[in-house]
Amino acid sequence: MAAIRSARCNVTRYYKPLELREVIGNVTIDEVRDKARCQNCGSREWMSADAWSKFVGRGG
Repeated sequence: MAAIRSARCNVTRYYKPLELREVIGNVTIDEVRDKARCQNCGSREWMSADAWSKFVGRGG
């Protein structure tokens, strides 16, 4: 999953990687941050993006 957040509007939206690939292309999470724009205010300056896997292995 990827979380894209507008710090200006304090809104976080969650996306599946395939959804982001369709819209933005095959890019790194750092590039997603640069290309994302807030749907509320239209700003690109306050955006952050984080990615993580929901599958976490157990240590042993």
